[in-house]
Amino acid sequence: MTLDETKPGQGCPAHIICIVVLCIVLGSSNSFSKMLKKDTNNDGDIDMWAYYDEDGNLIKIEIDSNFDGKRDEWRYFEKGDLVRVETDTNHNGKIDTWSFFEGGKLKRQEQDKNGDGLREIIVFLDKEGEKERVVIDSNSNGKFDTFSFYKKEELIKQEQDKNEDGKIDTWFYFEKGGLKEARFDTNFDGNVDTWVYLNNLGKITKEKIDTNFDGKVDLIKHYQKKILTLEEIDSNHDGQFNVRNEYKKGSLYRQLQDRNKDSKWDLWIYFSKNGEMKKLQIDKDYDGRIDNWYFYKNGKLIRHEQDTNKDGKIDLCWHYGKDGNPIKTYKDKDKDGKWDIFFFYEDGKITRVEEDRNRDGKIDIWKYCNKEGKLIKTEKDLDYDGRPDISF
Repeated sequence: MTLDETKPGQGCPAHIICIVVLCIVLGSSNSFSKMLKKDTNNDGDIDMWAYYDEDGNLIKIEIDSNFDGKRDEWRYFEKGDLVRVETDTNHNGKIDTWSFFEGGKLKRQEQDKNGDGLREIIVFLDKEGEKERVVIDSNSNGKFDTFSFYKKEELIKQEQDKNEDGKIDTWFYFEKGGLKEARFDTNFDGNVDTWVYLNNLGKITKEKIDTNFDGKVDLIKHYQKKILTLEEIDSNHDGQFNVRNEYKKGSLYRQLQDRNKDSKWDLWIYFSKNGEMKKLQIDKDYDGRIDNWYFYKNGKLIRHEQDTNKDGKIDLCWHYGKDGNPIKTYKDKDKDGKWDIFFFYEDGKITRVEEDRNRDGKIDIWKYCNKEGKLIKTEKDLDYDGRPDISF
């Protein structure tokens, strides 16, 4: 964001000084003529020319300000008042600055910065002679694309037309010389879709974005010391923010979702430092209590825990292999906090079930299944010594 700091040049002294100079020019003559010449530095060469009309009214002064034998400043008068000054500031033979006066005060200055004949900068001044507005053609193509506004010489706003379609698409707002807010029309449809806010140190604190350009903000980003800390998202663009991304040291570590739009979070996703999901928590029935937990490693599900009766205790747990299929499942059938049924899988299908029916911590029933999932054998420990006694 290049902000213009151009100040009006001083190509011409004040009107009163101009009159004093004229008095010096006319001092050697008691009568008016159409042109008078003057050697102001007494080097033997003329460096000032004054022109008058038939009534003796001053109409123009030409000056060689650097005494190189070439005129580089032209001052024009109407009814005795200075109205315009044209200046060749770099003495290359081309006028590059035009200053316009009203009532003896500079009101506007235009500049050709690269000598292509086009005026890339126009500075407007207020009644007090202070800079009020600056217009810039930043790429010298004949189209003004940057507009800066001042109050008492202090920049308060800047507007830009980045794609040069004749419509402003970027706005910067300043306070006490510092950028406080920026607005952008990123798709150039004539509507603001991005707002950026900064603190007194010029560091970004918040962004508001209309990602789908429907006129409603659906993404809000929060920053601390220029580092992203929080995102609020309206994922389905209905005006209600239902996703919250939380960051630590600039990395996403947790996402919260309100899937049923009741203003309560019902899904939590936790991420590792490298951005991979490591845990997922869900309140599947939206009663305000988490009932399902999913755990991941290297982006793959390795365990799923469930509280089926909402007593706050896990009573069902699946373990998964590298292929994503379950390899074993633990179940607390009587909800006493102890596993009592165990399921084992091959290729995602149950091959064995073990059960501790008397809750002594030892298996007393074994059931075996074929690849089609059909029961093919059952073993029981009748005396609960941990060894099967019968098989059928």
